[in-house]
Amino acid sequence: MELKFHTGTSIFYKDGVLQEEPEESLEELLRQYENNCNTYVRSLRKMIEKARPYTRRQWISGTEPTFLEDTDRNFGHRTWRNAEWSDITLALATDFTSPGEITTRNAAGKKYIGYPIPRNLEKMTYYNMDLLREAEKVARLIADHPCCKAEGIRLNIAGNGAATLKRDGIKTDSVKAFISDILGACESLGVKILEVRSGGQTGVDEAAIKAAQQRRMKCSILAPKGFRMRDADGRNLEGRELFVNRFKEEVIDHEAWCKAQRDDSFDWSLAENNGFNALDLQQWEIDLKIMHLNEREKQ
Repeated sequence: MELKFHTGTSIFYKDGVLQEEPEESLEELLRQYENNCNTYVRSLRKMIEKARPYTRRQWISGTEPTFLEDTDRNFGHRTWRNAEWSDITLALATDFTSPGEITTRNAAGKKYIGYPIPRNLEKMTYYNMDLLREAEKVARLIADHPCCKAEGIRLNIAGNGAATLKRDGIKTDSVKAFISDILGACESLGVKILEVRSGGQTGVDEAAIKAAQQRRMKCSILAPKGFRMRDADGRNLEGRELFVNRFKEEVIDHEAWCKAQRDDSFDWSLAENNGFNALDLQQWEIDLKIMHLNEREKQ
């Protein structure tokens, strides 16, 4: 067996002795945890729905990307233009054999860096130190690349779309966290990134721009004519509003917050029962149960 949630083991011991085993079976603890997770999610959804009248949409971290529309509807044409624009093209993928990745490699030529997205990225995102170490490897490749300039670089980030990532069990948000750490590691190494560019597609493209927005970096998107994109199910969609809105977030501003506090029908405590702290305690109990089972197996 293995620990499911916690990395440290010292919290399970008191005076060198493993703490008392939970009475419930492991199956019962997992069932309770799943039920409480579902209850917590439902409560959060209710709270979000009540908050919706007080919200507004804004650019992520207040950072507006520059949106450019290509003269051609072909995805490959935009790939070549972005590669020509950049000093370095970083391709992140689980599948480098796709037509899009082959086009990216050909378009970037000597300016190309390809790096495989770790298959265990979801777990690495949870244990952030592992993710940081992996990001530092990518940043070092950028810093040591012959096309890296002391005065700064224009970085084009490309890679697999959401459909491919979904097939391989990778979430776009996890890729965003990975890219954000790469950008941070570049800064630590003294690599000045003047601008981040992508094609704005779902998957790695989208994650790259959102990571740049979170870090308040200058960023831009060159989209195929008609703002074409493919969703996580591989369907072709188009339209500027649909394309652009992905880079906005829903927030509650100060005035809306005050109004919500005065509204008796608005209950901020909806999600407090079965909240995060309660779930964290259940995670701890599950890990403790597993440790006891491991000890018995060894004996």
